[in-house]
Amino acid sequence: MEKPKSRIVTIVAILQFIPPLILPPSALASPSLATIVLIAIMLALFGVLAWGLLTYRGWARVLTVFVQGFNVIARLLILFPNAVSHAGQVDIGFIITSVISILLSTALLYIIDKPGIEVIFQS
Repeated sequence: MEKPKSRIVTIVAILQFIPPLILPPSALASPSLATIVLIAIMLALFGVLAWGLLTYRGWARVLTVFVQGFNVIARLLILFPNAVSHAGQVDIGFIITSVISILLSTALLYIIDKPGIEVIFQS
């Protein structure tokens, strides 16, 4: 028996890679080869995770919750120490990208952790 397609799961599968990859403008000004390779590897891993979500694999939902939760915690931990540069200037770009990433991850966590979505992955 085929499971019914969930539009919410499709939206999460498409958008789940965005919050962890939101980088401040200063990091994107002159990316190194290591940064480009790291982003490519992350995109490939998020592709596998999206496939798992679209095929309703339980591990994909659990891993999505872990990745988005880890993103929120990591962003909060680095937000306050790095919001002000060593020269005493406020890094507005860093603050804005961090807050956007935290909000998007929190929204995805809220959506993917709803009981109705959890039931789809269990059946």
